[in-house]
Amino acid sequence: MAAILGKPESRTRKYEGQYFYNYPLCGLEVDFGVQGGVVTYIFCFRDGVRGNRQANVTTEGGIAPGDTKERVLAVMGEPDERGEPVSLHSGIRFGEWFRYDAGINFQFGDDGRVDMVTITAASGR
Repeated sequence: MAAILGKPESRTRKYEGQYFYNYPLCGLEVDFGVQGGVVTYIFCFRDGVRGNRQANVTTEGGIAPGDTKERVLAVMGEPDERGEPVSLHSGIRFGEWFRYDAGINFQFGDDGRVDMVTITAASGR
C-alpha cells in the first residue's frame, strides 16, 4: 500500500489486531491487522471526519463520502445488515451504518450523509 500511496503521515495501533497507516491529507486509513500484515480494511472519509480531508474516491456505483443515505439506498438497495447510532461512555460516537455482503460498508453522520466508506473482503454469503 505504501508503494501506491507513499509513506503514511502516521502509523497507529488502536486496538488489538489493528495496525493503521494514516493518510489524513488523502482522507484514508488502511488497516493491516498487524504490523507487516495484509490490508484488512480501507477507510475513506468525508471532509472533517476524524481530522481527515475528503477522500477522492467513489464506489463502482458512483457513491462518494458526503452522499446521502437515500442515494446509497437508491444505488445499492437495502443493506444486508444495518445498525443504529451508538455513543460510548468515552464520548466516541458511531453513526448509523449499512453493511453489504459485497464488501462495502457506509457509516452516516447525524445529517444522513456518508461520513465513511469502508472497503473489506466480500463476505461470501
